[in-house]
Amino acid sequence: MIKYRNECCNCHTEGYPCNGQHKRVPFFVCDRCRNEWDTLYDYEGEQLCENCVIKGLHEVEVMP
Repeated sequence: MIKYRNECCNCHTEGYPCNGQHKRVPFFVCDRCRNEWDTLYDYEGEQLCENCVIKGLHEVEVMP
């Protein structure tokens, strides 16, 4: 899922006013493990990290 956080560092001054770019910064959180990631993948209706997608895959076995 995409969440937002305020990363304002109060750097504004009279000569350098705030443009608001750090007040609503997006970040990605995996729907299963709830950890923050740089990249998420749509998998079976969820937004998952690479590790959780791999855990959801099943290896194909050859029948003798």
